[in-house]
Amino acid sequence: MRTKFRSLSAGGKIGFVVKYLFLLLCVAIALFPILWVIMSSFKTNAEILSSGISLPSSFSFIGYIQALEISPILRYFGNSVVITLAATFLNVLFLSMAGYIFARCQFKGKNLLYFILSLSLVIPMTALMHPVFMVVRTLGMADTMQGLIWGYMALNMRMCLLLLRSTCSGFPRSL
Repeated sequence: MRTKFRSLSAGGKIGFVVKYLFLLLCVAIALFPILWVIMSSFKTNAEILSSGISLPSSFSFIGYIQALEISPILRYFGNSVVITLAATFLNVLFLSMAGYIFARCQFKGKNLLYFILSLSLVIPMTALMHPVFMVVRTLGMADTMQGLIWGYMALNMRMCLLLLRSTCSGFPRSL
């Protein structure tokens, strides 16, 4: 990069410096809110309200402790991990078999089914949420972890099947 800079003309050097200064400004603007939130997390509420941009007078983790006491964030996070892992495991378990069949076997209507599956990706996920919720509610699984797991499985089935089909078609036939 240093030799490239040296080989530029005077106008080229100015343009080079201006370009990198602009990029540096963009990075600073993008990182400022993140740094502000991190700094504010170590302040008391009074310090945040008095001067939002200043450094904290003393670094303390009281805000984090209070957040964990007020709201069971760790339990919510644990629930999210359990639901995500279960839905992912079940999708891979069931849809890997279907993906293998789509990739390796010949059957009547295979291309039509694959076309319909591919076409279903055009439907936005938000349009599918209400029907999936109605099915989950009808089955009596509303407000349960099982309902969320089945809901996530249903909503992600299209993409997971397409990914697993292409993965299985990449396997050697001898395997």
